[in-house]
Amino acid sequence: MKLLSGTSFFFVSTLVFFATSLLHSFLPLISDFNAYRWFQVVIVTCGFLFLATIRKKQFTLIFFVVALIVTSLGPAPYSFVFLVFDLGYWVSVILVALYISMEKVEPVELAKWVSVGASIGCLLYLPTIVMGVGFWYAQEAGRITDFLPFGFYGIRPWSQIATWLLPLTVVTIFLASIMPLFRHRFWKWVLITSAGFWFFVLISSGARGSLISQFLSLAFLLVFFGKSVWPIFKLWVTLFSIGFVFYLVLVFVIPSFFFDEVKASLSLRTHSSGRVELWAFALELSVRNFPLGAGPLSYIAETPVSANATPHSLYFRWAAEYGWLVVLVFIAGLVWLASPLFRQMRSVNIEKVESFQLAIIWSALAAFVHASVSGVFTSPYSLTVGFPVLIVFFVFMIKVKASLKLTELHIRGGSAAAAVLFSISIAMMPSMHSWYVEAKRDQELFFETYKSSLSPRFWLHGRYIENRMEELEFKH
Repeated sequence: MKLLSGTSFFFVSTLVFFATSLLHSFLPLISDFNAYRWFQVVIVTCGFLFLATIRKKQFTLIFFVVALIVTSLGPAPYSFVFLVFDLGYWVSVILVALYISMEKVEPVELAKWVSVGASIGCLLYLPTIVMGVGFWYAQEAGRITDFLPFGFYGIRPWSQIATWLLPLTVVTIFLASIMPLFRHRFWKWVLITSAGFWFFVLISSGARGSLISQFLSLAFLLVFFGKSVWPIFKLWVTLFSIGFVFYLVLVFVIPSFFFDEVKASLSLRTHSSGRVELWAFALELSVRNFPLGAGPLSYIAETPVSANATPHSLYFRWAAEYGWLVVLVFIAGLVWLASPLFRQMRSVNIEKVESFQLAIIWSALAAFVHASVSGVFTSPYSLTVGFPVLIVFFVFMIKVKASLKLTELHIRGGSAAAAVLFSISIAMMPSMHSWYVEAKRDQELFFETYKSSLSPRFWLHGRYIENRMEELEFKH
């Protein structure tokens, strides 16, 4: 019996991931950051199963042996637990992509349904945006950013989701005539309105990272693929303009008629929001421990309590904790995998460049750009949304990589590696739960001692782990 039954299963899973990340605050069991982290970790762990169970007898033997060995070693250090699920996320994505590559599933079809799922997610969140604006009007005080994005602890985790989903939604609108549901004019215009409202939230919140990363990644594709991307580029600009009109009307025009004082201003920020200092911490740590880094979670241990738990950059965080060697290998590996795909797409007739491929590439590329200035690959919501997008992205690259010949030895080896990782992940759960309990207990003491806002990392309270700074006076 196959665990992956085909495109339908992939679409349903994708829709669940997108919908739960956007509406988590309204759902039981996963309504807060920590609960959703558990959900995201389960997704990563289950990802190992697809390739692991290709050889069921081998999987069963490896699972029990590895789990027994790991559990006999006692509780794992929190830094090791983090390492397993931080880098394990990428391994899980690649292993699922390898599994799909061996199946008779067209990646373009998967890309289409991921785009549809993103568009449905965009629609599902529309009432929440309208509700947030309504609450702001009813309050008659404060800034609109106090109410948007509704259901999230700030703009950053929501804008990271927008970076993944808006490129897919834009392409869905562009191809609406051949898309399920959105081929009907009514739903197409509802989707256009929803996309406009998503841009409205980004503009009103001053979410520069998401907007700039979408623009830069699409501009790169425009330069690389030429006129086939131009209609999509124009559509993105149009939807951005609709969002800006919504911003002017909802934040300035309407309040001016009903409120005595309009407390709104253009959310244009020119400063770095403290990122430069965080990057300096990470850079100094990476240079001091060049080229292999200071180890998982070391950034927290080496920086002051006043600093964030992450440098708001995937690349600086990896450089500080895993070393510049890992960063270079990661970038070189992506270039090695992606180059044949880009060459193939560029070699075909310009009009025949597959728009669904472009949608996935644009979404992934925007996320990689945004990750240079934000925690796109730290937040559990963004990681969950990005999981199916990255899977299809890697499937496209693996399918085109002509030198990749999957022999029986490769399959057996990949299955064994997946089984080992699944076993380790399961064995890590008790230690992860202890970490979670300790973080919750430490969170209360942190509030009492520093009266400071929380700094999310793996858990919502991410500052205390092995922090050796003298000003951190309490014990974890």
